[in-house]
Amino acid sequence: MPSQSKSPSHRNPHKAWRRQAAGGGDRRWTQRAVTLLMMATLVFGAGGLAACEAKATPEECESACSNLKRVFLGVVERETAKEDAQKKMGATGVELARETASLFVEFLTRECTRQCNARSTRKVTECLRAAKSEDDIKRCYE
Repeated sequence: MPSQSKSPSHRNPHKAWRRQAAGGGDRRWTQRAVTLLMMATLVFGAGGLAACEAKATPEECESACSNLKRVFLGVVERETAKEDAQKKMGATGVELARETASLFVEFLTRECTRQCNARSTRKVTECLRAAKSEDDIKRCYE
């Protein structure tokens, strides 16, 4: 039986292509956006502990989570537009990264809305609706 090469691309060419398209696994910007969105979901869960504050309405939750989505996709867009990201990932990798991030953020936005409707307060949703940057979002958790 002939011996086969042990190179990663030989073992699974599809995975090798994905690694190359994704810049060799450099996903820091995606992880940052996802971490912030997950933190928002946790804040909504913690918001339920403040029983003396008014509960957020479904409309307020939808607005807050939509704003989070806008901010996070802006992070992805800025990070993938950087020259070093373009060099590492190439045009195909950048497009793949943006589409993947968009799908993941869409899922987390639905979870954000669900958690908010179940537990959040108006104070938290007002803060998140007004957020324009990552730092603004982080301040909502303090």
